[in-house]
Amino acid sequence: SIRGPRLKENRLSRGLERKADCQPSAVDNREVATSDAGFPFFGVAVERALAMVDASDKPMVKLHEQSLLLLRELARRQDRVQALALDAKLLKRAQSAVEAQDPRVVRAGLAVLRTFSIIEEVRDEIGFMTDGAQRCLFAVRKHLATAAVCEAGFGLFANLTMRKSPITGRLCDCEPGIIGLGLAVLRQHRDRPDLNRSTVHTLRNVASQEEAASTEVKESDIFEEVRKLVLEHESDPRWKAAVDISRQFLREFRADAGMEKKAEYNQFY
Repeated sequence: SIRGPRLKENRLSRGLERKADCQPSAVDNREVATSDAGFPFFGVAVERALAMVDASDKPMVKLHEQSLLLLRELARRQDRVQALALDAKLLKRAQSAVEAQDPRVVRAGLAVLRTFSIIEEVRDEIGFMTDGAQRCLFAVRKHLATAAVCEAGFGLFANLTMRKSPITGRLCDCEPGIIGLGLAVLRQHRDRPDLNRSTVHTLRNVASQEEAASTEVKESDIFEEVRKLVLEHESDPRWKAAVDISRQFLREFRADAGMEKKAEYNQFY
């Protein structure tokens, strides 16, 4: 469990004081929660809330979801991930949430895993020491119609495949495979720039690392979908990140014929 100093209420208040005339923003609140003074208390609160969820005879969807989302915020600081995910064993709680029935809980569980996976030990645990990555694939397939679940899932998959490792091969070999699932997501959620960016990023990672995945991508309609993304949204600033990673993907696989950017020159004075 997460341990911390027993601080008296007035001492904690001094450490977390805010300007009276200012409404704290989400960033301010996150800084409070991850601070040396606040982290032990918020961490214990998450542990207790998740224990209540486990002990309840009835689903406590709202408490479960919000506890996981708070856990994600606590893990925004990379130096807190080890304590939360491994020392406090909250990684297993997040993994079990992925198999929940309610998509809100599934999305929150995937969001926690996405944040936890910034460290290599967690990626190893999810990717090839357990079947965690495959279970996440199944969850995304099950909730394919829910964009928030897909975005959190492919954000996690992008992290798991950021470096060449056996994780990529396992994601390709299971059913549903990551390539087919990625294509289904691109077709289902054409209006979500964040989701398209995460999905294209993952597909690029996988195709760059596994020869079989590269062949599968070339034989599928993925490049056609990615080209559509670029052509339809290139002028929209909300889609810039998705368009940029899509162009990179197409360029690296020489699938950008006729789409090359024209050289831009500064005006001559």
